[in-house]
Amino acid sequence: MRRVKSGERKVKSEERRVKNVGMWPALCSPLHPEGPPPLRQGRNLDCFVPHVSDGEKLDYPKLSPCLRGTSEAEGVRNRAAKQDYRPKKRGEWWRSSRMRWAGLLCLLLILTACEHRELVEPSNVHYVRVYIDEQIRNVTYGFYDESRLKPVHRRPSVVRVALCEPSGGRVVAERYLQQSGEDERGYYLEGYITADVGDYQLMVYNFGTESTLIREEHTYRLAEAYTNEIASHYYAYLPSARVNGSESPIVYEPDHLFLLTQDRIHIAPTNRLDTLRTEAGDYFTASTCVESYYIQVRIKGIEYISTAASLLTGLAPSTTLHNRTMQPEPPVQIFFEMNASGREGQEKRSGSTTGTEKVPVIYATFNTFGKLPEAETNYMVTFDFVTTDGRTQTETINITPMFDTPEVKENRWIIIDREIVIAPPPKQEGGGLSPEVDEWQDVNTDLQI
Repeated sequence: MRRVKSGERKVKSEERRVKNVGMWPALCSPLHPEGPPPLRQGRNLDCFVPHVSDGEKLDYPKLSPCLRGTSEAEGVRNRAAKQDYRPKKRGEWWRSSRMRWAGLLCLLLILTACEHRELVEPSNVHYVRVYIDEQIRNVTYGFYDESRLKPVHRRPSVVRVALCEPSGGRVVAERYLQQSGEDERGYYLEGYITADVGDYQLMVYNFGTESTLIREEHTYRLAEAYTNEIASHYYAYLPSARVNGSESPIVYEPDHLFLLTQDRIHIAPTNRLDTLRTEAGDYFTASTCVESYYIQVRIKGIEYISTAASLLTGLAPSTTLHNRTMQPEPPVQIFFEMNASGREGQEKRSGSTTGTEKVPVIYATFNTFGKLPEAETNYMVTFDFVTTDGRTQTETINITPMFDTPEVKENRWIIIDREIVIAPPPKQEGGGLSPEVDEWQDVNTDLQI
């Protein structure tokens, strides 16, 4: 059985197509789009070809081989030879206009599809720098007595920057800045925040305070700073609260909260990395919303004191962040411990006068969100003492008139012109556990050597 070559199979296939009278006119009559032309029998052909008028030029690639004056078999073989057996020349595909356009299109797609693009649009990234105002009276400057123990000042290591929508005050962008630096202007924290173009409300405060807490921190006008009530074990230092109870909550004194708010900040369209600034075009500066007071009182018998603590009434429980307004309800008492000074004697000082008399005192620097109006409350300070022999002693003093003095208004020094007397421990006399020792006597004896 003879094997049929692929070229012969294609020739036979073309011969079968030629004999199909229904398909041939449509395949071979591109010159007559108005309809099938009249058919006539071709020369030496057993097929039908389109009618061509005299002088009409035929387009060779679009017509059947039958119209070239050859036999059916020769035309079909020539067509098959052109398609399958024409030798391929090197680079011939590039000379084809269709392939050239396809190659240029692919090259264009390759060059434009791989475009380097940052994860965040540069126009949405904004640089923020916040300076910390560390000038705090009675903490970093303005001390009543430089020789006494000063409160510990901790620089904030993290600040929260929040951008809020103007309509509802909801936080829409926030960032915690941790990169710190220092220049001739002072200590600052810096970083970047991502936000779209528009108007915002700005809220900045230091993060990570020990006793000062923030609630409603996701809303601009509802955010508040407050402190919790003291733990139960601190009542061991407060015998007055254990015995008499407390009408108002006893809370921790707040840490210094460095705060900055701005009701409107506009972010304009830009194609570069810009810097958020104040309305005056400067960097931001955060200052504390907590006040620090110095208090002291003279003590007689300070050597008999083991611990001393204080409670101060008539103070605000919290403050709002956006306008630093004290919240009056419920009024609270703050708890703070006292330090002792002058066990061997301390120079007396009252107001602007100084003397050489040596008196021991107890003192402290306490923090508060602010005092409530005097018309609504009295400011009472209670000193609770635990003596060395385990006794307790309580002294309560009304210091309301002192807040009208220049020392308190200008310097926040509460110098109580009063002396508290601590009674010495009672002497133990008699009893089975009071042994006595006689004086030494000489004893003479002989030694055997």
